[in-house]
Amino acid sequence: MRFSIHKINDWISQRPWPAFWRGLPALFAGLLWLGTLLLNLENHSDKTDLRQRYKRAATSALAAGQFEPARVACLRGLSLVNDQGSRLEWLFYLALALQGAGHQAEAIALMATAAPLDHPGYAQAHVTVAESLLNSTNLTPEMLQMAEKHLQHALTLDPQSLEINEMLGRFYINTRQYAKARQRLLEVYPQKDELALLLAQIEKASQNAAETRAWADAAIEVFRKNLKDFSPRDSREDRLGLARALSLEDNFAGAAKTLQAGLALHEEPAYHAAIGEACAAWAAETEGPMERLWIIQTGLTNASQDLKLRLLLVQAACGTNDAAQAANKLLDQLMAGASGESAAWWHFLLWTDGRQRGDLATARGHLLQAYEQAPQIPAFRNDRAMDLAAGNEADTERGLTLIESLVAQFPDCPEYRDTRGRILARLRRNEEAAADLELAAAKLATPAETRLALAKIYDAMGKTQLAGQQRRLAKNGLQP
Repeated sequence: MRFSIHKINDWISQRPWPAFWRGLPALFAGLLWLGTLLLNLENHSDKTDLRQRYKRAATSALAAGQFEPARVACLRGLSLVNDQGSRLEWLFYLALALQGAGHQAEAIALMATAAPLDHPGYAQAHVTVAESLLNSTNLTPEMLQMAEKHLQHALTLDPQSLEINEMLGRFYINTRQYAKARQRLLEVYPQKDELALLLAQIEKASQNAAETRAWADAAIEVFRKNLKDFSPRDSREDRLGLARALSLEDNFAGAAKTLQAGLALHEEPAYHAAIGEACAAWAAETEGPMERLWIIQTGLTNASQDLKLRLLLVQAACGTNDAAQAANKLLDQLMAGASGESAAWWHFLLWTDGRQRGDLATARGHLLQAYEQAPQIPAFRNDRAMDLAAGNEADTERGLTLIESLVAQFPDCPEYRDTRGRILARLRRNEEAAADLELAAAKLATPAETRLALAKIYDAMGKTQLAGQQRRLAKNGLQP
């Protein structure tokens, strides 16, 4: 098509130019908005890339133990965030960097911000605080409650997390809250079929035989498949899991055989300890004296420090039959080769066995040797203090001094408070004795004897109603 200059001029002259000029500001505004949007998108992309680089730098430095570079990366990453969730995440990383660098007070303050106790913060921070609490040496009921609260906050933030659900499940197993443990583990079992072992443990503790068998069978199948897939290499976790699952079905011989097969592949200390556990349970249910002794010896060959096996050997040595004579010979050999704490534990077990059999004179000699060889072991100090309290008043005072040091070291331990309470009662310091025995009775798993001792204290104090209550609770095996 051909256009003449006249037609073009006519077309131009006919355009509504006043309307065009009126719309020009809107056109410019639109172009300006588009340019700003593109610039912001580019800046946001640049900031996102920069944050990711700082995050990689911070996590890599933390993993390598380079805490000062990690701190700097965290501070720079923190300066680029504008939302609360990202801020709490960076505060968590910064707290880890400061903790690694030795700045404990600052680290604790930042971690408390990232993982507050009264509401959800950053999920991984809550998990880290819970782990720290649960790994404490002297774990108190208050610390357990705090750990549970942090794990619940983490679950609120990430309800589908396999890690958090499993941690809560294990927590509830260890605190004997089996219904809650079952709920958490069933939530994520389809994602991790090895959890069948924990579910079997829950049913075993709940005395549900059929369910225990079903979950243990499922666990055995999983672990055997995993071991087959690993073959000819070995998988430590799967082998230990298989042994535990077999033990839940009382197949202790199979568990020991499984672990011994693992030792044939490579030396693994955990296998030795697990063989000791399996053999101790196996021997306890075996009736034949010679067979039981063989099982005990097999266990001690792999786990020479296992106290259950040692006590079983001490008990097997009592008697006059061939098995008892063989057990005595083995016991003499093992004690002759022991020294330090190991030798002290043999004497402590002989004290325990002699006391149970009523041979107190011989037993006390073993207790004294155990205490003199390893006075730093709390169990020895506790029993030595209680034994001293059976003597005259001077010996009772010596026993009190001994147990005082233990209570100072472990103030919430019910066993040591029970011992001190009984010693104080012998010294007729009834108010102090009652305080100790009340705490012990509230926390001990089997407090009947403690309640009867407390009832005598209440009688001596004229509190007959409280004394009667404690006797009823002791008789019924109840907690108030």
